[in-house]
Amino acid sequence: MLVSNILIVNLLIAMFSYTFQSVQDNAELYWKFYRFGLISEYHDRPTLAPPLIIFNHVYRLIMCLKKKTDVCGKQVKESSSLHMDLEKDDDALNVFEKKHLQNYFIKKTSNI
Repeated sequence: MLVSNILIVNLLIAMFSYTFQSVQDNAELYWKFYRFGLISEYHDRPTLAPPLIIFNHVYRLIMCLKKKTDVCGKQVKESSSLHMDLEKDDDALNVFEKKHLQNYFIKKTSNI
């Protein structure tokens, strides 16, 4: 009876450890995702205060016409510092996504 109680306590500790580790992994992933969103949000914001924001809009309009971008700031031909040009390797990207998606689902189903 004593041995079974010790084994059950060890199993409980192992389950808590696994749960804690999976929560930590997900927390780091979410943190990176939201950090990227915050950085990209501040990258797109104007730098001047609201009364002087008209100068920023004029500057963005000039740069938009100069770089041949659309109204949202996305470039038509060239890529900006935060965007990747994926038109060249579209097939390679699809193969990469499918392969890793299958690996992800296999890993998730084996953990259940």
